[in-house]
Formats: sequence, structure tokens, C-alpha cells
Amino acid sequence: MVSGSRLLLRKIPCAAKDAPLRVTVVGAGPVGLWFALCLKLAMPSARVVCHEKRETYGRSHALRIADMAFEDMVPEDSALLTSLSAEFRPRTKTATVESRLKEEALRAGVVMNLGRAVEAFPPTAGEEEEGADLVVACDGARSVLRAQLVRECGATVPEFAVEKRLGSLLQIKFQALGSIEAGRHNKLSEFADSLAYSSQFFRVLPSKYDPVERRTPITIFSLLLEEVEAISTAEAVDNVEALKAAFASHPKIGRDVKTLLESEFPDGVSKLRVSVLPARYHVASVVTQGQRVLLGDAAMGLPLEKGLGFGWRAANALVRCLASCGSVREALLVYHAHFESLASEAINLVISDFARYQQLVKTASVARTLVNTVSLGLAHSVAASKVRGYRSAPLDVDYECARCARTYRLDSNTGCAHSGAWHSQYGDCGVNCALKLGSKRIGMQHWGCCGATETNGVCSASKHQPK
Repeated sequence: MVSGSRLLLRKIPCAAKDAPLRVTVVGAGPVGLWFALCLKLAMPSARVVCHEKRETYGRSHALRIADMAFEDMVPEDSALLTSLSAEFRPRTKTATVESRLKEEALRAGVVMNLGRAVEAFPPTAGEEEEGADLVVACDGARSVLRAQLVRECGATVPEFAVEKRLGSLLQIKFQALGSIEAGRHNKLSEFADSLAYSSQFFRVLPSKYDPVERRTPITIFSLLLEEVEAISTAEAVDNVEALKAAFASHPKIGRDVKTLLESEFPDGVSKLRVSVLPARYHVASVVTQGQRVLLGDAAMGLPLEKGLGFGWRAANALVRCLASCGSVREALLVYHAHFESLASEAINLVISDFARYQQLVKTASVARTLVNTVSLGLAHSVAASKVRGYRSAPLDVDYECARCARTYRLDSNTGCAHSGAWHSQYGDCGVNCALKLGSKRIGMQHWGCCGATETNGVCSASKHQPK
């Protein structure tokens, strides 16, 4: 369990018999909209009002919603929620999620107040006769309403029951001109792993191709184990050269990002945003107080898509509690116990994932040192004149390999027979295995020479030898 999280339930007035539930949601992002829509579907008589400071949804970066987000959806038999879950997977855009949820919420009867910033909790039924029976704060990781709850609890109460910084998170959000063919994100992940600073890229999220704009939104994340000074592009730019000013204090990171984008997206990019932010997780010390409850990042902030996944799971649990319990007080008592368990599960998952990535980064760093990996530009294309045995040989002549008898040319000298052993257990592996497999394939049986997980086929790391 997450120690320190508090349950503060002041006396909650009972609504009039058979009176519809009145709920106010502050923040109409993905979590707030999902909660509002699910609550309205589960309790059609409820009056649900959403306040959102933005008038339009313009966040177009790629988004991957974890499968856990769709666990225990309420109502369970809702064809709409089932359809939305299929529509949003495996990858989509943040603006698509928000726009679709807003559209369906309005159709279901949710009242939307857009362009209105809420700096303090709206009144509740215990404060005003026309106040809400429940106010749900979904105003993000830098929640002003969470800070208000903490102030009301006294100066000795910390804002977070749990807070830990894991390092720094590099985010690259842009739109690639043209479409990205199937499987390209795997190639991007392998290419980005070779970037040589304090970490490796571990997540590339291309979204669906937009045939109208003729562009593909892409988001790339990289975990930096070191705490790096926070930076961010002030606004979206349309060329890589414009990044130079943003990375003035981190020129090595800037060069690597520039090389990645220019090498893998020669057609160009647009709407480019780059930022380095703290990578951390937190759990609020006060999650429920009276007729107020925190939800989403306001209650529990987690890195990457885990935040949205657990945010929707928490929203599903709160809807279930409100629909099945006899009063708001009873619903919040049940929900708080569920949230404690959910927060504990989330933190354990984040810690284990971070430890795994940390180990991969360290072993990859050791492997680079052992094999003396050359600079990024040379890592993928070693000059043929430097290849052993071919210092003066022509490139456009067919040769026969002495090992596998296949025909090859010097400018495409890969794909010979495997030169390493088949690793069937962890005892067979060394530091090079972590670098070759990457985070997604680690733990699978593989060839020691190239990391291939198929027993048949050729070796991408072994070069043909002349007769």
C-alpha cells in the first residue's frame, strides 16, 4: 500500500430522495472526458458538467494507450466504449482521443464549458444549495486544485505522499512529411538505440498517417538517467536547424537529435517540438476530501502512457463506485481503498520498468566501450575501404563467400551464416546481448552474434569472407 495517502471525508449531505447526482468535472482532458462519458452512460440521470480552460484541442502528438486503460469499463456491455477502445488502439493522436470523447460526451448529455479556467474548487452541495454532489479534479500533474486541498489540510501536510525523480525525459514530437511504412517504428527504435549519450531511446510512437495533411505524427521518448536541466522549444518549428538555440546548454543531445531526424526523415519534418523534462512519479497526499476527489495526473502522475492507463482505470473504478453505492460518501470510501491498491501497483510497475531500463542503459554503455563503437554517422555505414581484406577491391563485383557459398558485393556485405552460439539460457549471455536485443526482446532465446531470435536465417552481423 502507498503509505501517507489520506482519506478526509467531512460530513457529506444526503441528496434528496431520487434526486439525480450532480457532478462537476474540472479539466476536460483524456481522463476527465473519459470519466464524464462513462459516468453519464452508467447513470443517465446524472447531471455532469465539465469545465476546460482550452477552447480547442490542438495536441496532435502520437499516443499509445495501454491495454490496462480498458479494464473493468463501466458500463461493461457498452457498445460505444468497446468501439472507442478498438478505435484508440494500438496508436492514435491525443487530439483524436480528446475530440472523439468530447463528441460522444456531448451526445450523451454532458454539459461542456470550454475556455473557462478554474482556479479554485467549484462549490459543493455542502457549501451551496445548488452546488455539486461531487467535484472531480482532473487538472493535470501541476494541479492547482490539489494544492488547494493540501492548504486546507494545514501547513504540516505535504503535497505528495510519494514523490520520486527518476532522471530526465527527452520528448521529440513532430510530423514527418509523408507516410511511415509498416514496421518503420522498429527500424527507428534500433537506429535510435545507437545514440551515444547518457541513455538510449526506448520508445518510438508513430501515429496514423493523415491523408489530408499528408503527414504522420510521431513522438519519440528517451530516458536520461542523469538529471538534465529542463529545456523546451518555445513554439513548434518547421526545420531541424531551429533546434540549435533550444539545445545551447546541451549541444551533445542537440547533435544526436539533429542526426536522428535528418538521417531517418530526409523528406523533412514540421511542427517540431523538443523538450527535456523531469521524469518522475507522484501520488497526492490528499486524494479525497469531503465531496472532492482528485483523478488522473492530479492524483497520481506516472511517466509515459502509464499515467493515462492508470488514470482511466481509476476513472472506471470511481464510476463503478458511484453507480453501485448508495451515497457519495460510501462511494468515496470504497474508491479510496481501491485507489490505494491501484497506486501501489502503479508505483511497483514504474520502479521495475525503470530498473530494467537502467540496467539496459548501463549494459549497453559497457558494451559500447568494449566493442569501441564508432561515431553515430559511421555506426551504420563503415567505409568499404576499411573492411578487412578489401582495402583496394572494387565494390561493384560479385564475390563468392568461403563460408556460406553465397554471392555478395562489398557494398552490401552482410547476411552470412551465424558465427556465434545459440543462447538458450541466461548463463549464455553477456553485456552485448542487452545491447543487441533491446528492451522489447530481452529474455528471448537468440543468436549471440547478432541477437536474432529466429533459429533459421542469416546473420545480420556476420560478413562474408573471400575465398
